[in-house]
Amino acid sequence: MPDRSASTVSGQRDCALYRFWVRHPETGGRALGYIGETGRLPFQRLMEHIYQQPWADTIMAWEVDPVTFSDKTSVLAAERRAIETELPLYNVDGNLANPGRIPPGRAVLQRQARDPGWMQPQRNVRVPRQRAPRAASPRAPRAASPRPARRTAPPSQLVRWWTRHRTTVAGWAGLWLSLWAFLWWLGRNAWAGWDEPRNAAALASVAWALALWGRLRTGNRRPRRRTRSRSRNRR
Repeated sequence: MPDRSASTVSGQRDCALYRFWVRHPETGGRALGYIGETGRLPFQRLMEHIYQQPWADTIMAWEVDPVTFSDKTSVLAAERRAIETELPLYNVDGNLANPGRIPPGRAVLQRQARDPGWMQPQRNVRVPRQRAPRAASPRAPRAASPRPARRTAPPSQLVRWWTRHRTTVAGWAGLWLSLWAFLWWLGRNAWAGWDEPRNAAALASVAWALALWGRLRTGNRRPRRRTRSRSRNRR
């Protein structure tokens, strides 16, 4: 069947033949199913056949002939010669003398036997279209949109306390280590074995605790407010 919708583009776009290879509904072998011509993009005709033809479920492959024709008359003549020579299964025009052809009515019955409840769609069904690739046009670079500010969870009380007092904690830890090392060196002649580090650690802890207690006690003292004595006017 000629592609009548392509007649309006005659002389504007090259035309070509295409072929569908199908699985024969009676023998199961590979057979030439259909020969057509088009002046449009071949994908458009492929989708039209898939949506409209009852033999679309038997398609195994399809190909576009590499030979192109510059006008509609030439491609129609080439299509007729190819149909009369290659004898496809489902072509109607130019294929009536083919003894192995399958008429459209029998093709519908065969499809309904393979797919119960199948109904042939209308001719004006809308099918997907293939668009020709467009030349890439230079575009101005887009300005990078500012990223939204990332919200972070507020720090916990422990983190805030450590940030505020880490220097003080490090100083008191260094004081304990200094006391422990000094007492170990001081009692090196009085203790032996594991008694040296153990006793030094115990004495260092006691001295460190007393120093910390004194520091906290001094820090908690608040200076007394000076109150001015009010002189009472004697009457």
